[in-house]
Amino acid sequence: MITEAAHSPTIIYLSGLLILPLGLAILNGYRTWTADWRVIITILGWLLVIGGAIRIVLPQLTATLASTLYSTSAALTVFAVVMLVLGGYLSFEGYRLSIGEQTAERIGSATPAEHYRHSIMAILLP
Repeated sequence: MITEAAHSPTIIYLSGLLILPLGLAILNGYRTWTADWRVIITILGWLLVIGGAIRIVLPQLTATLASTLYSTSAALTVFAVVMLVLGGYLSFEGYRLSIGEQTAERIGSATPAEHYRHSIMAILLP
């Protein structure tokens, strides 16, 4: 299926039209250049913007590059493993931060009513 899509400049152009706004949305909502794991999200946003623009401007070149790259199953396997590891790492870091904030909030609350008030305020005022 990927090799069929790689031979069609129209599908590549349309995928560029979908990927470019996704990258712009990530950069609009989250653009941080810090020296920790969160910079990966910013880099992924920029990669989506650049990849979407290249697919829109040069779909024929992208088709030839994709057909060459995906001609072997090893390339797909390597790509899948890298995405799995990256997704697992980002999920781990994101949930670790969330759980740490919840624990700190519980410890800092003097009463259950105060904890409830902090939870409601966190929902209403993000």
